[in-house]
Amino acid sequence: MSTSNFHQIIPGLFISDSPCASNMNFLLDKNISHILICARELKPKFPKDFNYCKLDILDTKRYNLKPHFDEAIRFIQSALNSRENVLVHCNLGISRSSSIVIAYLMDKCDMSYCKAFRHLSKLHPIANPNQGFVNQLKLFDGGRKELKKNSCVCLVM
Repeated sequence: MSTSNFHQIIPGLFISDSPCASNMNFLLDKNISHILICARELKPKFPKDFNYCKLDILDTKRYNLKPHFDEAIRFIQSALNSRENVLVHCNLGISRSSSIVIAYLMDKCDMSYCKAFRHLSKLHPIANPNQGFVNQLKLFDGGRKELKKNSCVCLVM
């Protein structure tokens, strides 16, 4: 079984495909404790051994990914706050898991969509969100910028 699609994106945050997430010895070797599944068709492989979160995401350009952002970001951040390793995966590690990792990088690492995608692609070369997900991530990026702009209340006297 190949583990060539397993990559660390930031300390504690990893991305891979389903075969890596199905290899108990490999997961234990990498000290993974939390696993975020980003695919409707996949089920937790070792539910008694790891802390799972499952997002029923379809890899279609019309699928609304945005409702999953908050839950995914909370799950990842919770693991990292506990200094535990978290793995994000979908079936092939190309579109769905990449999109969720990009959303996390945008939200918690204050990266733009372009910067988050470049960072992920450099470390995980197969990253390739479908065009519908790209459009939603760009809207998420724009919404974050607008929220930041409007959240600062400065009174100049």
